Amino acid sequence: MARLYPAPSASTVVEPFAGSIAYSERWLPLIDRVIAVEADTGVSDLLRRVIAMTPDDIAALPDLHVGEVTADPLHIVMTASKRWWTFRKITTTPIMVTNWNLARRRWARNAAHFSKIEVVEGDYRDAPRLDDATYFVDPPYRGEPGTGYRFGSGSVDYAALAAWCRDLPGQVIVCEGAGADWLPFEPLTSTHVGVGGKLNTEMVWLNDGDHGRLL
Repeated sequence: MARLYPAPSASTVVEPFAGSIAYSERWLPLIDRVIAVEADTGVSDLLRRVIAMTPDDIAALPDLHVGEVTADPLHIVMTASKRWWTFRKITTTPIMVTNWNLARRRWARNAAHFSKIEVVEGDYRDAPRLDDATYFVDPPYRGEPGTGYRFGSGSVDYAALAAWCRDLPGQVIVCEGAGADWLPFEPLTSTHVGVGGKLNTEMVWLNDGDHGRLL
C-alpha cells in the first residue's frame, strides 16, 4: 500500500504510529532521516533488532517453511499477526512464508540505509514537531479494524488526534479505513484485497503541504 501514497516532500519522515515503518522503508534510499515513534515496546524492540542487522545478518536469516512451529516474535509480528504478544508460538502458514521472504528482500535492499532510522518509544504526542518533515500518520483504524493491537483503537482519542494532525507543520499524510470521519478523508483505493480475501477500502487525508513531489 505504501506505493499508493504521495511521496515524501521532505528529507525527514516521521511515523508517529511506526509499526513496521513500511512507508519510510519504501523511500529510505532517497531520504535522510526517519523518526519511528512506537508505543508498543515489543514492536520498538523488534525495529531496533532489524535496523541493527548487517547485510550478512540478513542473508543468514533462515527460511520459514509451511507447518514449521516458530516462537520468534520477529516472525509473528512481521508475517502474521498484530496480536503478536498473545502467541508463544505459531504454526507457519503459506502467507507467512511469502511475507517473510518479502521482508528479507526488503531489509537486504535497505540495510545500507538503516542508520538513518531513529526509534522513539512513546505515543504520537512524543513525535518531534519539525517544520520541514513529512508526517505519515497510520494509527489503529477507528472501531473494529483497529482492535487486536496492544494499543488499539480503544486507546485512541480520535478528536484529539485529528486536532494534532491539523496542527502539524510540513507535509501530513493520514491513513484510515472506510467510514472514518474524524478527518475529511477521501478514498485512496478500494482494490486492495486482504489476507482473508476481504475487499478493503483505504482512505487518506492530506493537509495543505506539498504532496507527491519526488525527492
